[in-house]
Amino acid sequence: MKFKTLLSIAVSLLFVFTGCTSTVMPPVKKFAIETKDDCCKKEFKRSKLSLMVLEPTTSKMLNSTSIHYSKKKFAMQSYALNKWGDYPTKMIQKSIVLALDNASVFDNTISGKIDAKSDLILQGELFDFYQLFESNKSYTLFKIKFYLTNVHNKKTVSKLFYYKMESKNGDAYGAVESLNSSVTLMLGDLLDWVVQNTDN
Repeated sequence: MKFKTLLSIAVSLLFVFTGCTSTVMPPVKKFAIETKDDCCKKEFKRSKLSLMVLEPTTSKMLNSTSIHYSKKKFAMQSYALNKWGDYPTKMIQKSIVLALDNASVFDNTISGKIDAKSDLILQGELFDFYQLFESNKSYTLFKIKFYLTNVHNKKTVSKLFYYKMESKNGDAYGAVESLNSSVTLMLGDLLDWVVQNTDN
């Protein structure tokens, strides 16, 4: 009788503790970079050239799904329960390809994952992509440098794009929302720059 009683108590305690464990840990929220469709409504003269868009390179810290923020100089932290759904560099690459396709800038826009020949190569170098808290406000910093190379004459031009935008909310969602807006702005500026530096 005592054994059955002890067994039932142990089983009850097991259910209580496992139930508590499942409610204490909320699920991780995953976010994406989704730019607005009207980011690049300009009409461009279609080039007969093909462009390959490579995935941007970046530091070890930014080469992750963590959403980073900084409250002190030299100190970087990340949100525990909020993540990017994929690496920012991969999502930025995808956004560039879609923007170029939608604007019909080139005869063919190729992702770096596709084994195909191209006339031009576009590659980025991501320096900053995080949330910054200063003066009781929240901002996001997005800094990326692009290199446009002509495969035939080996000529390369480059340009640095930098965006500091105030976040509506000082949380992970505010950071994601603000960074999405920055990427949207970058796409419009990038398309202008690429077209200006492309010889048909």
